[in-house]
Amino acid sequence: MSARSGARGHHGRQHTNRLMLWVMLLSGAAAVAVLSANRYLLSAHVLDSPISTHDDAQPLNIRIHVADERLLRLIVEECSKREDSVIWLDQQGQLVVQEAVDFKQCPTMDALLPGKDRGLSTCTDMALYVMHAGARIIPLLQAQDMQRYNAGCGAATARLFWHTIYPSFIVDREDVLHMMLVDHNKLLAKDTLLHEHMNVFLCKTRVCQELMRRHVVRMGYSGHVWLMGHSSSDPSVDVRLGVQHKDLSFLHIKGRSSQQHTQQLLRCWVTQPHFPRLTVVGAFAWEEVKMYGDILNVQILPRVNHDTPQDQPPQPLAAGQLRQLQAETPVHIYP
Repeated sequence: MSARSGARGHHGRQHTNRLMLWVMLLSGAAAVAVLSANRYLLSAHVLDSPISTHDDAQPLNIRIHVADERLLRLIVEECSKREDSVIWLDQQGQLVVQEAVDFKQCPTMDALLPGKDRGLSTCTDMALYVMHAGARIIPLLQAQDMQRYNAGCGAATARLFWHTIYPSFIVDREDVLHMMLVDHNKLLAKDTLLHEHMNVFLCKTRVCQELMRRHVVRMGYSGHVWLMGHSSSDPSVDVRLGVQHKDLSFLHIKGRSSQQHTQQLLRCWVTQPHFPRLTVVGAFAWEEVKMYGDILNVQILPRVNHDTPQDQPPQPLAAGQLRQLQAETPVHIYP
């Protein structure tokens, strides 16, 4: 083995060791999911195991937690601009934003994320890898840039795919770690054969973990399936003490995906007038919510009415308003 290839093999082992350490630091969270078929790969009805307390749980260090939360928000804010920028942290933990990939830079891993896919939820996922695994968020590259990328230390940098696989970033080298952060609701059937190249599949829920394990065994692939657990921004960092859980109420934040079942939740809630108040946050047209306008235990934010132009949706809630609402509401519903 040459000195060059030996060094790359050492890098590969470093990647694996650092990622395994991070896996050990994150706890799993239970979930219940009903998956839809069509163009997606996995379809099943799975009831997850109950949430259990971890015996090795450590007391929360508030100072470190607040600092991490501030940094997380900085990364997410920059990422969610939906630009094809390069985002990473320097050795002092300071946020760095570049317009183009530096092909001489050798991060632990590159998280492949086109600007068009950089929404708040996705960016929160990726920001955690930037903070805890030394990742760098990069856009897709042109063919001539891919040659430079693979020729430089990018060849010894782990590649993290988000929900879909870009074949140009797959290299036939044993010392390059290929990983995929999986949303089992959106796993595309067209990527099935490319899964053979993945060394690790990363799941946020036990449902995903179980389904991916079955998929890997059925296809005869050798990739590992790791449970990473959920994590998200903590709105209580900005909220003064004593405001949480003022009364029993429920919060649901609508996303772009129909998998969040917002309409089903609303239809269910209006049939139960004795239920506490449900606040639903999201961009709605009047036609979508007019039947809930007179329901006392349902609140839609931001508010829309029959005069709201369809091509001019109301301004979304400010970040501070949303965090306050999240902190004050005892129960958050994500069907």
